[in-house]
Amino acid sequence: MPWMVMKSSFREAERLQQEEPERFDAIVSEGVVAEPDLANRDALSLVTLYLYDQRVNSA
Repeated sequence: MPWMVMKSSFREAERLQQEEPERFDAIVSEGVVAEPDLANRDALSLVTLYLYDQRVNSA
């Protein structure tokens, strides 16, 4: 796992949580709809993994 990409994704997720809560919540909601078993997971972790996935798969 490229740790710098994960670290950057985590920081972006924290920023979204603070500065763009609607987008943050939308990402969490999308994840829970796609995978209902994620409903009880930490939202910050879900958004971090989503952002990480986006960065890795778009490179």
